[in-house]
Amino acid sequence: MTYTLQLQAHNAHGILERILGVIRYRGFEIMGLVAHLQGLQLAITLELSGQNQHLIHHLRKLIDVQFAHMTERVSSVREAS
Repeated sequence: MTYTLQLQAHNAHGILERILGVIRYRGFEIMGLVAHLQGLQLAITLELSGQNQHLIHHLRKLIDVQFAHMTERVSSVREAS
């Protein structure tokens, strides 16, 4: 499954590395990343075959993370029948 993760965090030293470390540790593969450094706003495209709610829980535990939300991406490609 593919997910879009939206994050907002304080632009503190090392926060991007901590966020990416949590994502990788939880088994997600990062497929894409868009960052706006003003206040550090991130949109990350992820791929995983397991549970996603644990990731949000662990990201929200990071002190500099202000907002974290994940949505499942719906594929625009349909299979031919």
